Amino acid sequence: MPAIAEPLPATVRAVQDIAPDMRRVSLGGAGLEALLPAPGALGPYLKLHLEDAEGYSCIRTYSIRRLDLERGELQVDITLHGQDSVGSRFALHAREGDNVGVRGPGVIPAAPCVSYLFAGDLTALPAIAYTLETLPHDVEVDVIVETPNHTAQCLLPCTRGERLRCLHRPAGTPSRLAEAVRNALPQPRGDVFVWAGAEAAIARGIRKHVRTTLGLPALNYQILNYWKAGRAEGDFDCLT
Repeated sequence: MPAIAEPLPATVRAVQDIAPDMRRVSLGGAGLEALLPAPGALGPYLKLHLEDAEGYSCIRTYSIRRLDLERGELQVDITLHGQDSVGSRFALHAREGDNVGVRGPGVIPAAPCVSYLFAGDLTALPAIAYTLETLPHDVEVDVIVETPNHTAQCLLPCTRGERLRCLHRPAGTPSRLAEAVRNALPQPRGDVFVWAGAEAAIARGIRKHVRTTLGLPALNYQILNYWKAGRAEGDFDCLT
């Protein structure tokens, strides 16, 4: 389904802390069926039309965590990291009845495979969780996540035999995510799809391994720059 051109008006229905550093914002409104991703979408996303601290309009990208058309409700899980981030500040101050514009869905095409490897940091957990709930049950799934605490165990619905590895990364320590992906897939495999979302430099290391060592075709991987240290959204490319 193509992305809708204009933002849909939505209203905050509920706000819930689902982990020490993650807040779920549930939105309601008419026409949410326009946000329904195509079947098989991996980590579909949307655009929230928000305001910055000065009241200027800006857009931030978030994964669709869950879309319940029967209830007319959209769930977005937002990482909390202070007041300086537009999205984090929105989540910290969101209250029932607040209005927000929503545009989407965004989806990058993916080839169906018999096995999947998902990797990501805290910001990628909502996308991974959505995908785990929607993948066919006859595929093999490995998940590698790196978080500063036990958030992954709280937020990932691992009930279908996924092989889950959680890496603990205390603040100020180097990431081990790219190394873990290299160790999980040391040799080329033609039956695997690799999806990863992380900080841009870490994602670049994973992307290099997938392209150069594994030689996967473009439709067999999505390695996304979910954020970039010291940069706001719009100041970097999510795909390179």
